[in-house]
Amino acid sequence: EIDPEKCVACLTCVRLCPHKAIDFDPEKEAAVVSKIACRRCGICAAECPARAIQLPRFADVELDAELELRPEITVFACANSAAPTATSAIRSGWRAKADVQVIPVPCAGKVDLRHILRALERGAKHVFVLGCNPESCRYIDGAGRARTRTSELKELLGQAGLDPGRVHWGALISGEQERFLEIVHVVALGLEHKTG
Repeated sequence: EIDPEKCVACLTCVRLCPHKAIDFDPEKEAAVVSKIACRRCGICAAECPARAIQLPRFADVELDAELELRPEITVFACANSAAPTATSAIRSGWRAKADVQVIPVPCAGKVDLRHILRALERGAKHVFVLGCNPESCRYIDGAGRARTRTSELKELLGQAGLDPGRVHWGALISGEQERFLEIVHVVALGLEHKTG
């Protein structure tokens, strides 16, 4: 959903939509979404500099509301890969060595820098963005954009004198339970050693 009052006609969403589902309407002087072509990945929402685009059920306010206070690890997990893998690991009786919160997102490309920073602000010691392998992303370049965004944030944190090692990117395919456990446990074990 695009708010025409907030849209500044920068055309970022038009250029970046991997499905060519967004166009500019000169009468409205704003971008418009094709309800048929849109795949609801959320890449446009993450990239919109004016915050004029929101994804129903995954709006910024809804994602922020899901963030718990002080989980040791927050995981933003792609619904096509990491989220089902995490759910499967939890159902199979996996017990993390740290408090882990998994937040499903339609695509890792939906996670923007503000979501990661908000998770850190809420007290997460580590934040993961786990998506598909960039070469096999269901939404073409969502995983690649998420990886680049995460890398840029790590660089900014380092420049600000903060620990860039608190933010992580990872690629999974659905069903890679062992890899999910390995990724999260490496960090969880480090937390355990620091507190234990």
